[in-house]
Amino acid sequence: MPSSEESAVRESLPVTLEEAVSHYLVELLRFQPGERLLVYVDGDSDPRVSRALLEGARDRGGSGELMELDEARGVEEMQAALEARVEERPYHVICELSGDYFYPSRAWRKALRRGARIHSPGDLNVESFIASLAEVDHAAMQRFGGELKRLLATARDVRISAAGGSDIRCRMNPGRLERLLLKLTGRRRSCVWDPSGQPLEAGQATFLEGQLAFQGQPESIEGVAVIDGYLWPPRDIGVLKEGIVIHIERGVVTRIEGCAVKAPRLRRWIKGRPRNVEHVCIGYNPGARPERNLCEAERALGALSIGFGEWPFHSDGVFRAPNLELDGVPVLREGKFVHPALRELAGSLAKRPARGGA
Repeated sequence: MPSSEESAVRESLPVTLEEAVSHYLVELLRFQPGERLLVYVDGDSDPRVSRALLEGARDRGGSGELMELDEARGVEEMQAALEARVEERPYHVICELSGDYFYPSRAWRKALRRGARIHSPGDLNVESFIASLAEVDHAAMQRFGGELKRLLATARDVRISAAGGSDIRCRMNPGRLERLLLKLTGRRRSCVWDPSGQPLEAGQATFLEGQLAFQGQPESIEGVAVIDGYLWPPRDIGVLKEGIVIHIERGVVTRIEGCAVKAPRLRRWIKGRPRNVEHVCIGYNPGARPERNLCEAERALGALSIGFGEWPFHSDGVFRAPNLELDGVPVLREGKFVHPALRELAGSLAKRPARGGA
């Protein structure tokens, strides 16, 4: 039996990649002996992570395969190659380690119908994989996500703002008369999606933990979004030092202005494509870093992002130091959770969980 001093020392030691992979395979992917794992990567992926995952699957009595996507072929051709792979043979578990994502694609739908469990942590490098998957308290994040979902599911009015100039408003849950009008006119209602990162069952998919997505009633979304943190895709935007200004009317992006270099790039990329606002996301993963890639930037503790357009021409933009109010009550203030129901839970997210072992 280890002494309390030995336990304290062990808990203070950094988690290794092998330990992080073991936790990931067992606790999140629920990987079993005899199962087959597919890991797919692209040019943004860290090969150390994919190698460790494949070795971990074999160490647990399963098998693993690596698929390298060719970015030169474009997203739609990469999707076709992935679709052919999952049609070729069934996989119990599929792990998306690529910067390019395929959750809206036929490949994912076919794999899920065949019973695969799909998890997308994105293009995390070793340090990010450890910090955002193994050195976080998953139970605390699940409690936080559940409470945040409850607040959004019962809210009526939403306001998003930031010092950079953002000011967006929308309505969430309608009253009885408005529900009837929405039904009669066929307009969409608001949505709040389940928190990401739950352990998987057959035919289920999820993403790196620490994000909750919602959409207000589409035609009620109005205002200006100044994206001054991170925007992706297109691939050559990324971190922003000068904001891209997005004007929204009745749930649709009508104008893109701002940064003289990157705003025109976004306009060209999305020209002639649908521009509907599809979601707003709130991040609460304390291990995610705000400026490495989109996957982490969206999930950094206190991050807020907006997504618009249809895949594969869907873009997500992250605000710096955002404010969020629900029915006039502050939830986020300059990127800090201040709501009474979330403040203490947010404090527990930053605490490293105890690590067992003899």
